[in-house]
Order: sequence, then structure tokens, then C-alpha cells
Amino acid sequence: MKFSEINLDIVSQYLQFPINKENLLEVMEFEIYIDAAKNYIIEYTGLSIEELDQIPFIVPPTLLLISDMVENKTMDGSRYINGTFKALINIKKKVNL
Repeated sequence: MKFSEINLDIVSQYLQFPINKENLLEVMEFEIYIDAAKNYIIEYTGLSIEELDQIPFIVPPTLLLISDMVENKTMDGSRYINGTFKALINIKKKVNL
């Protein structure tokens, strides 16, 4: 499997979660996670999609990132700062506070 082939069907199988394609909000939520994870990998590595497609071991971390987003999508009522949130938000940060 290639990085560019990660899609809604692959994620649904990986998560063992049947995504209801009739539910537009559910589809949109998972598509956002997929896009965010892929863009994070692209930004973090500095590689193009074509270059990432040549690296077979990049698929598992991408799927793990998507899984983490799905499983940890809230920070309400907690002092815990989600590591995935922190990594995604910091990738383009210009100033350290």
C-alpha cells in the first residue's frame, strides 16, 4: 500500500469501524482526519506525496495518527494536552511562547 492510497475505506478497515457513507457528517469527520494526518506527515518529513509513496513504512504511522485523532478528539475537563493535537498545532508555529 502507498501513502496516497490511504482513504476512507482503508481507514474504516484499519480502525475496524464501519463508516456510514450515508452520514455526511461522519464521512466529513473521517476525511478531515485523513487529510490532517497526511498533511502532517508531508509537513513533518518535507517529502512530496510521490516521495512518500516510495516509503512503505510511512503508511503505519499515518494510520496510527488517524487512529489517535479519532480516539482522542476531546480535551474537555482535563489538564492533559493531547500529543497529537500539540504536534499538529506546532508544525507551523512561528513563535514559541
